[in-house]
Amino acid sequence: MTTYHGFAFSIVQEFGGYLGLDQQTRVITPGFGRQLLLETLSEGRYEYLDLSHVRGRIEELVGLGSELSNHLYRPQDLSNPADALNDIELRRSELAEVLARYDLKKRALSAVDFGDMIAVAHHIVATIPRVRTELRRRFQLVLLDEYQDTNAAQRKLLTSLFSEGHPVTAVGDTGQTIYEWRGATARNFDAFPTDFPDPDGNPSATLQLTTNYRSGTSVLDLANQIRKRTGEQQVRDLVAAPSNPDAEVATAWFHSAVDEANWIAQEITRVHEEEGIERSGGGAMRWSDIAVLFRKNAHIDLVRQALEAEGIPVEVASIGALVHVPEVAQLHAWLQLLERGDLDGAVLRILLGPRFRLGIGDIAKLVGWNEGSTTTQVLEAIEAAANNAASGPDLDVEIARRVSQFWDEYRTLLIVAQGLTLGDLCRRILDTTSAWIEIESMHDAARLSARLNVYRFLDLAEAWSPLEGRPSLAAFLDYLDSLLDETAADEMEAAHVGSEDAVALLTVHRAKGLEWEVVVLPALAYGIFPSQGKGANPEKSPAALPLSMRPDHDATMDADTFVRFRHEVQEWRTAYVAVTRAKQRLVATGAYFYSFVKPKRPGELFEIIRNSPTTVERRVPGPTPKDGEGPDSLTITIDASPDPDFSEGWREELTSRLESNIPMQPNEALAEQQAVLFDIPVPLPASVGDEELTVSVTGLVTYATCPLRYYWSEVDRLPRRPNRRALAGTKLHRRIELHNLGKVPLSEELTYDNLDTSHVGRYSSFLESRLGSRTPILVEAPFLYRTDLGRVRGRIDAVYGDEDHWEIVDFKSGRKRTPGPEILQLQAYALAASENGLGRSAPDLMDVTFAYLGEGFETHTETADDRWISEARSDVASILHDIAEKRFEATPSDACRSCDFVGVCEIGKEFLASADN
Repeated sequence: MTTYHGFAFSIVQEFGGYLGLDQQTRVITPGFGRQLLLETLSEGRYEYLDLSHVRGRIEELVGLGSELSNHLYRPQDLSNPADALNDIELRRSELAEVLARYDLKKRALSAVDFGDMIAVAHHIVATIPRVRTELRRRFQLVLLDEYQDTNAAQRKLLTSLFSEGHPVTAVGDTGQTIYEWRGATARNFDAFPTDFPDPDGNPSATLQLTTNYRSGTSVLDLANQIRKRTGEQQVRDLVAAPSNPDAEVATAWFHSAVDEANWIAQEITRVHEEEGIERSGGGAMRWSDIAVLFRKNAHIDLVRQALEAEGIPVEVASIGALVHVPEVAQLHAWLQLLERGDLDGAVLRILLGPRFRLGIGDIAKLVGWNEGSTTTQVLEAIEAAANNAASGPDLDVEIARRVSQFWDEYRTLLIVAQGLTLGDLCRRILDTTSAWIEIESMHDAARLSARLNVYRFLDLAEAWSPLEGRPSLAAFLDYLDSLLDETAADEMEAAHVGSEDAVALLTVHRAKGLEWEVVVLPALAYGIFPSQGKGANPEKSPAALPLSMRPDHDATMDADTFVRFRHEVQEWRTAYVAVTRAKQRLVATGAYFYSFVKPKRPGELFEIIRNSPTTVERRVPGPTPKDGEGPDSLTITIDASPDPDFSEGWREELTSRLESNIPMQPNEALAEQQAVLFDIPVPLPASVGDEELTVSVTGLVTYATCPLRYYWSEVDRLPRRPNRRALAGTKLHRRIELHNLGKVPLSEELTYDNLDTSHVGRYSSFLESRLGSRTPILVEAPFLYRTDLGRVRGRIDAVYGDEDHWEIVDFKSGRKRTPGPEILQLQAYALAASENGLGRSAPDLMDVTFAYLGEGFETHTETADDRWISEARSDVASILHDIAEKRFEATPSDACRSCDFVGVCEIGKEFLASADN
């Protein structure tokens, strides 16, 4: 059992050698693909592409590349500018040239993306008959699930393999073909009888399945009405199975989106606590039995705030809305600040946030304290204040302390960010800013919501880049920016909602395949759902495939008509999916105002639901507001209370500030620029020598293995190849961590899992071990062990025991072996514990253990008595001393076989050559 892409990749891995492909071919995630596209785009010269908006070009490259791979085309099929007839085609041609270079980069890295998997697998099957024969022998019965979500390329791969009478069954619902914008097509279902004929060559049979085992009759009656809007012919209505629960459909309409969100929160509370309705399988209604589904990410945040204000635990399962969650927003702001230091928005979010709690007046003093300064950027003002403590701004003592604390944390994070992967950087930010402590201090519902949402963001960050040593933060932030853009494409990945008891908030596209007892559909106003977008017109967008290259193009339609028709069908299919997520209750809501512009009227979907015979109207739409009549908003009277920061009143102060910033005349502007240019301060002397040496536990082990390897890993970093075993180990540790915290692990990361499920069996070994049923006293405990020679930082997987005895455990995903340099891990952990570095006093009796899960459960344990601790202290001090003395000579050993840098290490290559002979 696997995904379509997973099946294709297994073909590439097993049979790619026939085409000379590297057996170590890796799958790059969409995130890393974007980063690689950014690098490729920056290396070229262009005549027609506008690079003033690079993110827009990246989105076009992603879109065009997806369209090409979905139809088994190559960039070369588009890249001849001599054939271009207009500006759009010229831009498309240059985009294709970038994609061609992108393919070369992937080949150099022995990497493939999702689109490559299908294309390469199809090429293997089509050109090497023995592969087709072997796969048909191996898979004697084939079931194609969710076949409506397959694209033209996947269809060609499957027909190449399993046509001509092979036993094949396709299951799906063409009414749920909502991913056409990424290549999925319902035409694959229409063509199935002839694509996969029976052994006699006759078209295969089609069986319509009409019994629905999820939803009640009222919900299905509504779904049948909506499906008729898709234009599908000869499709029979859905009917509810006798065992399905009764269903209720309700509507409510409000004046503003705020009123709507507050009512939704109250309604969810009522359903959960007051009505006492039971789940379909019996038992009381849980929060996790309820979901709020949105057409666009932009409408999630307001509802989330209302639910949290009502004390309802929530899980935001849509990435685009996740960055609005306060805890995630703070983390996102820190990432922006570290990568784009000139963003005042990020600085202000942090300084005005719960950790530092500065006010606007404090910010104004910081920016304006130096009358001779030309900067208005907050971060530069803080830096200037930090460098001029004696004559700095007149801040309250406590405010000055917070500003100083912020500057110290920023400088620390800026330094460590250069050597951390994206996932580790996020964790370091959370630790440095005490975010976990803040989350643990919340009440139960808010704490659960915050943890779920931060964990989801960490999952996304950890899965972002598969290559260590390559920058990824910039591309990651660009990706998040694209999701925040209201014009961006819908998120295409199916959501993985956790098992915690929380209300799920997500878009309809991410809800496909999921179900809940109660579903709320908000924002069903005209132009929102169904949306008014038209999709990408190939005559107006270079990111769209020309109609002549699309097999689904209706030649009777011009481009505008064709694109508009496809979009409308997609919207009604999306509505059909939204409605059929509900088992026994569906609530549709909307409002006149979602902004301060003209009021919106109820949308067509809302009217269909409202006019359904069994629908209950909980709130009837009032009269449509007149022009100029907007939602309630904050107003300030002329006779406002005095403001201590504006002695003359805020209106006078505002007028004065505006007048003082009247644009300068050209000569004045030139004079100011020259003054700034010729007054650049001399850089302060570097103080690297004064900085305290800090080495990670991993760094200790690496140095003990080979000092030169440490140098290339930590000092003068070289790129490193992706390590699948390391990724599996990360997944394993993540599952164990969540188990030890009492949390059910979230599903696997949001991207393709490349069939690597080795961590699952190892996790089972952990659960069956003596540790699986024990509750640790510390989980993922960070520490900083200080010595006279420097500091050692690290994180302990788990500490088990009581006040009389501790067992410090480090989990290993591999098989048991006699520890070599790895023993330094246990030594560092024991030293940190003995020095009270874990936040509590360690007992006199202490063991340190490697727990190996590669083949069942095996351990290696050391007793950390006084003598052992003394030896550990000496070993760690020796390594810190040698690092401080910059002794980075190579010490070759069998470890060279797994070293990422052996290709550039002559001593290592000579050692291996001699050992092999």
